[in-house]
Amino acid sequence: MKSFTLPSRNWLLLGVIALELLASAVVLRWLLAPGPGGEQAAAGDPRPPSRPTVVWLAPDLPDVLTATIVAWLDARPEPWLPGSQAAGLTVDWQGSSGARPVAAMFLVPAVPLASPREDLAFDDLRRTWRGDAEGRLLVPDTAAAALNTLLGPRGSLASVEVVPTGELFLRLEQQSEATAILPFDELRPPLKPLSVDGLSILDRELDETRYPLRAVVW
Repeated sequence: MKSFTLPSRNWLLLGVIALELLASAVVLRWLLAPGPGGEQAAAGDPRPPSRPTVVWLAPDLPDVLTATIVAWLDARPEPWLPGSQAAGLTVDWQGSSGARPVAAMFLVPAVPLASPREDLAFDDLRRTWRGDAEGRLLVPDTAAAALNTLLGPRGSLASVEVVPTGELFLRLEQQSEATAILPFDELRPPLKPLSVDGLSILDRELDETRYPLRAVVW
């Protein structure tokens, strides 16, 4: 079976989808099995085809995650179909009752390498995002939905600019006082990552569950 490798810090726990699909297949086979005393199918009869599992992927998930999940689903023997939000399985930023985590996206604040800044307070970031404090944020379009989940709706007066990923570094060079908030895997050497409330994403001993900019996909 073809395997897929996820970035080490970006996407975790994707195997929970496998458990859901396996459970669906087991239940379906149990329902189709003959009851006690029922007639057994002839040895040469083909088994009834499995009913496809309907999966809905939120449209604001990053392309890399969506593509990885789709490829993983395609590689499994159990059939599946894309569906609406009322599907049997949903993958979304918002966790409903009984939902389990599927993946986690780690975001990191970054500034130009020459900046003396070392840390960013999470509360200051949230207030800036909501327009309640001064400051300027540059956010790639790959991180906007995750920040909405972590910080709440962006304020209409907030000094936040959402830019295409490929333009982020140029914009930050032009606006050196701004702070970029980007996915960990988009961090590049010209940028200096900041810790958040004293917690650094580069710390190998970091308890990832305590990191403030960890956006969970359910």
